[in-house]
Amino acid sequence: MTKLGLEVSQGTESVPSLSRLHLSAVQSSSVSELVHSWHEAGIVRKDDAGVEWIVGENDTFCLEQVGRWNMAGVKQAVADVLPSAVKDALPAAIAPTSASTAVEKENAKPQADSSDVADRILDYNALTKHLVAHETELPDGKETPHFNHHAYYANLKVYAQQHASHSDAKWGKQLLYGEVVTSTNTILEKNPTLLSHLPSGFTATATTQIAGRGRGSNVWVSPPGSLIFSTVLRHSLALSTSAPVVFVQYLAALAVVQGIRHYDTGGYDKLDIRLKWPNDVYALDPTSTAAGGEKQYVKICGNLVNSSYSGGDYTLVVGIGLNVNNSAPSLSLSHLAKKAGLQAFTLEKLLASVIVQF
Repeated sequence: MTKLGLEVSQGTESVPSLSRLHLSAVQSSSVSELVHSWHEAGIVRKDDAGVEWIVGENDTFCLEQVGRWNMAGVKQAVADVLPSAVKDALPAAIAPTSASTAVEKENAKPQADSSDVADRILDYNALTKHLVAHETELPDGKETPHFNHHAYYANLKVYAQQHASHSDAKWGKQLLYGEVVTSTNTILEKNPTLLSHLPSGFTATATTQIAGRGRGSNVWVSPPGSLIFSTVLRHSLALSTSAPVVFVQYLAALAVVQGIRHYDTGGYDKLDIRLKWPNDVYALDPTSTAAGGEKQYVKICGNLVNSSYSGGDYTLVVGIGLNVNNSAPSLSLSHLAKKAGLQAFTLEKLLASVIVQF
């Protein structure tokens, strides 16, 4: 491969472990309202240990509040270190028990294939996802070092104010973020009961996906620097004659282009970003040439729309992946910005820009 002029990495990289999911909102009280609606709908269940669970069709979520002890975790720690004689003397409320539903879920392990080789495929659906509801304040930098929630919501407000018709828009005002997730689309679309209790404009984003979804059965680990997010929206069947639901994917691609061009003043609108119909976004690669010496356009963004129908409405999950700060050889927006003498893009600001455009 080196003789072909390819640069081969000599290191090995392991797939990162799943991280906590952080639920936040521009107004923290709306997080409480959302969680309360889940309780009222009966999709949050409490086990004998007092731990709250959302058991979805595809994923199981352990619901945590900031500052609240997770007694299942305490029980497991006790079970690991205390002699059996001491355990037997503990009150039932904190005594570890192998029959505890919470402990069983906490100990759920990804399933490997029978060959048990280094390249085995893990069943991430079997892993419990931990969801932290931030009901009083936004996550701080220690909790989410790769995503600044304050910067995101501040930019969302600025962009909304720039568009008078969208100043009270609710899209993007409730956010689910995880540093490492399976797939933002999977978390939303594959858990339809939870999805049915999410508002339009609810957005999930991540720094890294380890089971990102593409067309057909395509799956990949997303590289660092990508903007990855999925947004929920509902579309009435009554609109199908004037606004066919299939057009949503086109609007999503247009929103990406417009979000880039309206990112900031000073030249971002001059970046050569174009649509490849119907729903891919391409950019002019300044370093490569096609046959005949012409500059070559390279794909930097794609979107995937999953839809379901119930009660007269389509429920759609629109997933978008965009190269923003990716390293070479991937072409990214920040490469183009640097070439044009512009500041590099930040994920939080660009996410806010695209959502407002969408």
